[in-house]
Amino acid sequence: MADDREQQIRARAYALWEADGKPHGKDLLHWDQATREVDGLIATTDPAEIQAEEAIEVIEEARAEAARRRKKK
Repeated sequence: MADDREQQIRARAYALWEADGKPHGKDLLHWDQATREVDGLIATTDPAEIQAEEAIEVIEEARAEAARRRKKK
């Protein structure tokens, strides 16, 4: 769970950095903002909703893998 949180923060901070024009020296600002956003999302997200989203991702990955395998044949 902590690894998921850190990965979400890292991805969000990167997106903020890109949206800000990739400035040098603002990494802590982007990281702090991303942390606040991710922690707010985690605090307000229903665990059942998270499980449903994860299930959808697994299904989509399985479908994509099946499509890749069909193309190889």
